[in-house]
Amino acid sequence: MTKKKPKVEIKPNKLALWLLHYTNENCSTTLFNKTESARQAGYNAKETSLQSIGCQNYRKLKDKISEWLDEHGLSENALKERLVKGFDVSETKIINVKGEIKKEELPQGARLLFVGVLTKCDKQGNDYDELTSVIALDMASIEVQRKFLDMGLKMKGLYAAEHHIIEVKPLITYKDTTKEQIEGDSEIPQITDG
Repeated sequence: MTKKKPKVEIKPNKLALWLLHYTNENCSTTLFNKTESARQAGYNAKETSLQSIGCQNYRKLKDKISEWLDEHGLSENALKERLVKGFDVSETKIINVKGEIKKEELPQGARLLFVGVLTKCDKQGNDYDELTSVIALDMASIEVQRKFLDMGLKMKGLYAAEHHIIEVKPLITYKDTTKEQIEGDSEIPQITDG
């Protein structure tokens, strides 16, 4: 007679839980957040250790994370395609022009929306009519294209590293220091770290 093995409830390990939290689109606090995902997965550690655990888990699961990104349209190639499309972004500017403009007079990429009569009042208080043409002009969106170019250069690592100069002044306390010693009239006694 064979003994039946008791059913053991299989619990997902912490690494799998970490991955679930890291890729959970419904939770903005853990999505792509290594440290918070480690906390939510049940790791009991200090903040710096949670950061380290999150980074280690990311390295271990980098291939699975890349797979997940590919499945969600965020593969490296998909991102590059979106980046390239961003270089062709255009916008439509609406321009009011005094007078009547005929369609034949418009530059390429411009559309005449309408010509209307605008009633205005002069300095003497007399009303008069003025023809106004409203034109839609399609043009490159330079600012948006600049942002896409900026992102592309960052992705390729073509920006020089930013250098920051941080000046740190040490905190020093003076034991038994008199006003005369601070002002330089006499010698300062022992200096210690505060």
